[in-house]
Amino acid sequence: MKKQTEAYIQNQIFIWFHNTYKDYIIHAVPNGGYRDTAEAVAMKNTGTVPGISDLIIWLPNQRAIMIEVKDSKGKQSEAQIKIEQKLKNIGGVYLLVRSLEDFKEQIKKYL
Repeated sequence: MKKQTEAYIQNQIFIWFHNTYKDYIIHAVPNGGYRDTAEAVAMKNTGTVPGISDLIIWLPNQRAIMIEVKDSKGKQSEAQIKIEQKLKNIGGVYLLVRSLEDFKEQIKKYL
């Protein structure tokens, strides 16, 4: 069995959701990775926000769900915790998921 890395879990979620709910939009947010200083500054200046979730799902009626993907041992960063709290304070939906099955279980109450 393939190791359940965060990237692998996110890939499974994206493919399953994209193929199952064709009328909705799911997309990744390229916040992670290593960049040189100039690129990091440029990204920050154009709206990259630390802690934004890995995936965003757009549903009817201008609703969005932020999905943070972690492996079985992963922990949220302080920036991710702050984003989760801010989103919840304004009535948003933020899900922390650790597998495709976990995602399927949590997302079904919003679809």
